[in-house]
Amino acid sequence: MTGLEEIVFPPPYGRLEAFYTSGGLSTLTRTLRGKVRMLDYKTIRYPGHCEKFKLLLDLGFASAEPLVGAGGIRTSRELFTELLKKRLASDDSDVVLARAVLSGLKGGKAQTLVYECVDAYDAKTRMTAMMRTTAFPTSITAIMLADGTITARGVMPPEACVPGQEMIRSLAQRHVIVTTQLSNGTVQ
Repeated sequence: MTGLEEIVFPPPYGRLEAFYTSGGLSTLTRTLRGKVRMLDYKTIRYPGHCEKFKLLLDLGFASAEPLVGAGGIRTSRELFTELLKKRLASDDSDVVLARAVLSGLKGGKAQTLVYECVDAYDAKTRMTAMMRTTAFPTSITAIMLADGTITARGVMPPEACVPGQEMIRSLAQRHVIVTTQLSNGTVQ
């Protein structure tokens, strides 16, 4: 939970914060080794989340250390999880915000390409944004395997075999929109 920065998404989301968390890059570090200079992954939350949650973690609320109390032996993490479930609303009206920023040189000119997806709970189908943005890409990949769009065989990460533009088109057919913006930019 470091590398805190302010980012902005279109209304109604506006100013948010992003910070490093683990696990989001999966196989990309191996796939892109030697091809990119810098690769990072950040989680997006409302302003103030990182500071508050980091305090709780620093105080040991997510520790696996056993606690002995009136209810028996539990870990701090188990107690913390239970408290969060009780105290935080879970009405399923979620939103998934994702942004990938690629900066580099193309034809000797600095350029920045931004992919962005904003997807929200669909009340008509009663599908959460998390359901939509995880299940749809998985099902689209299965369809691509079945119809021969993906010809590679064996176990491999999606970035090595799934055609990106076809995935974006297929997501759009399911009303999950990924926008792209290309601009001249400074390469860092």
